[in-house]
Amino acid sequence: MLEQKSQCEVEVRQTDSHGTITARDNYELTRNIPKCVGVERLCESANIQIPFNTDKINLIYQLGEQGKVETCASPSAILPQIKDDNTKQIVRTTLKKLNSLSEETCAELTATIKRRKVTERDHSIKTRLAKAKAQAEQPTVAKGKQHKIHSKGKGDMTL
Repeated sequence: MLEQKSQCEVEVRQTDSHGTITARDNYELTRNIPKCVGVERLCESANIQIPFNTDKINLIYQLGEQGKVETCASPSAILPQIKDDNTKQIVRTTLKKLNSLSEETCAELTATIKRRKVTERDHSIKTRLAKAKAQAEQPTVAKGKQHKIHSKGKGDMTL
């Protein structure tokens, strides 16, 4: 189900056969381009929604793999090398949240994030290339500029 929250915000919800919300994705429209700003997935064991903000989404995009074990292994491996406390906290929180999801939900979340990011990247590149192409096709006209050439004994010549 798609619901417009405001002029620039949209929420997409997915429900199971009993009507329970299993996934909720929030988007902002920036220059008519949708950008995912948050997702929630159902933690079936506790029957609560687990939220993931933009930082956690980006981490999952960069380090996520096909399964839950593989997805959690990469952030766990880099955790000891992280010096920045904020980054370390983001990684720890993301791991905790991923571990609370079922294998199936974690795999779906990772696959969805990767598809969405690739689509956003491709759309961005296509948009920039189209603008550059349109700009290159427009003729450039020098307005009223005349260059004078000075030469000895012949006076000024205007081109």
